[in-house]
Parts: sequence; structure tokens; C-alpha cells
Amino acid sequence: RIAEAMHEEKPGSASLDNQFDITATRDVHERTTAEEIWQQTYAKVDAFVCATGTGGTLAGVARGLRKHHPNVTIGLCDPEGSGLHHYFTHGEIKIVGSSLSEGIGNSRITDNLADTVIDWSCQIPDSEALTIVYDKIRDEGL
Repeated sequence: RIAEAMHEEKPGSASLDNQFDITATRDVHERTTAEEIWQQTYAKVDAFVCATGTGGTLAGVARGLRKHHPNVTIGLCDPEGSGLHHYFTHGEIKIVGSSLSEGIGNSRITDNLADTVIDWSCQIPDSEALTIVYDKIRDEGL
């Protein structure tokens, strides 16, 4: 609303980029990230799994890898509080729990994620995710 008002008052002074629904995010990951993964693994990718924010990384990498390997398995691992896990396992958005994770997890299908085939989904509770992070910090002396 503010960006629209600023733009109306002075054209070109503000814009709303809407990273969730402008599919340039997905397209860039399809062209770059997927290709980098494919090349750096010497074309030996059987699965790709990540959490989502905008959905652009997961969808773009999925699409890019499937150009090379149509049967690659694509997985979504989101924190509790994300509605996407329930959507991909039960067909409806339903938020269960909450998470301390910022910027990860979503409660809608974004344009970036729309029409991307996700083969399986899981939720990772904060207690498990944070334990992994704390162990890594401890073990590496960070």
C-alpha cells in the first residue's frame, strides 16, 4: 500500500517486488543453482531436499535437475508451523505447531512453488533442528 502510494505520487520511486509470487526467483535457481548442483556432483544426483520460504529454491532446483534426471526425488522439509507439509501429505493447507525458524515455512502455495511436483515431505521440529546446530557449533568450536 505504501509502495503504491509512493509510486503514484512520484512514478518510479517505489515498487513492491513480491518475491513469493514473481517466478524470476524460481527461474534463476533453475538456470543456476540446479546446474551447479548437477555439475558439482558429477551428474550423480538422486534426490534434492530443502526447506522453503518463497518456494523458489526448491521449485527451481527441482525443475532444473529434472531436465537432466526426470526421476530425481524432490523433498520438502519444513519446520512445524509451515502449512506446506500438511498440504503435500494431505492435500490441504493446515498449520500445526510453530517454529523459531525465520523465513522458512509458508502457509500458502506461492507462484514460485505452484505446479512443482514434490515427491515427499516431512516436518522437522525445532528441538531436532536446533540440536543439530548446537552440536555443530560445539564440535567445530564456533
